[in-house]
Amino acid sequence: MIDITVPFEYTVEQKSEGTLRWKRLALLALYFAYPIVLIFVVGSGTAALIAPLLAFIPLSLWIIIFLTWRYVKISYQYTVTSGRLCFIKHYGNRTHKTQFEMALKDAKLIAPVGHREHDERLELFAPEMTYNGVSSKNAPDTYYIAFENAEGKRCVFFFEATTKALELFKMYNPKTVVVKVRY
Repeated sequence: MIDITVPFEYTVEQKSEGTLRWKRLALLALYFAYPIVLIFVVGSGTAALIAPLLAFIPLSLWIIIFLTWRYVKISYQYTVTSGRLCFIKHYGNRTHKTQFEMALKDAKLIAPVGHREHDERLELFAPEMTYNGVSSKNAPDTYYIAFENAEGKRCVFFFEATTKALELFKMYNPKTVVVKVRY
């Protein structure tokens, strides 16, 4: 039996693949090149008077890493509380941005990805906005929720489902299609 008074939340971390991998590699190259370029500029004699400022390279590099690395360390969280689904995108552990919030009863369809009949229904729904809450393109147990937001736009939310989440979704929305999932 599910206790509906307790909020359910599930978090997945975005895997480093595709553009996220390239962004991480670019930032690592920046972190490596930054001190080398500063040492070269100061050591070339053009800025010999500011050579003592080279001692601040580690501090400034730490500040650059602190301010930029969080944007390539992304995780997704969805929370179900009293029939409302809230999707939050986390950048590192410091910045959080709520993507949307909706009532589960208003969902047009909650179904697994990769089943022909449900994929066809999603194509017919023709979403205008897409929210991605999966760790990878090839993540198992990927589901979608088709809904209309407050402005009337057709939206779809892709997420990784768990057994408990599907039970909650089924309780709040009978249009939920349940198949066996890993967790």
